[in-house]
Amino acid sequence: MDEIAEAAKRYFTEKEEFRRLVRETADVTKLFSVAHEYFTDAPEIAEEALRRLLDIAPQNLDALKELADLEFSAGDFVEAYALLSKARRVSTTDRDVLYMLAILGYSPERSERVLEELLELYPDDEQGRARFEELRSQPNDEMRRRAVLPWPPGQHPPDSR
Repeated sequence: MDEIAEAAKRYFTEKEEFRRLVRETADVTKLFSVAHEYFTDAPEIAEEALRRLLDIAPQNLDALKELADLEFSAGDFVEAYALLSKARRVSTTDRDVLYMLAILGYSPERSERVLEELLELYPDDEQGRARFEELRSQPNDEMRRRAVLPWPPGQHPPDSR
């Protein structure tokens, strides 16, 4: 067997060993640590660790936010939105959840509503205030729509009407 084939075999063997260890652990701290460490360089490892963590602790706000961020980065806005909606049910006042929902707003009206809630809770939030003012300052509906992050074709929030 040549060097590349041997490396590929080691890779898949180690990947399966990792998956087995993740499935067998119930240590939330260890799983979150693995997810955090591999978030950028190996998102598939981070995702597996976060999903296992949420199997164990489905209300873990940090894991929900991290997995939503991972899904958003991968372009799966529907899954990111669903995870953030669940995170919002866990904590209705979490600043990061509200801001991420505003960014993923899907429509200017939806983004503004979430930003209004954020600013009621956190009146000094500069990032939220700047985003809110940016949306509100657009001269017409077309410009307001352009100011909202466009969703990939065919993706819509589960509760969009």
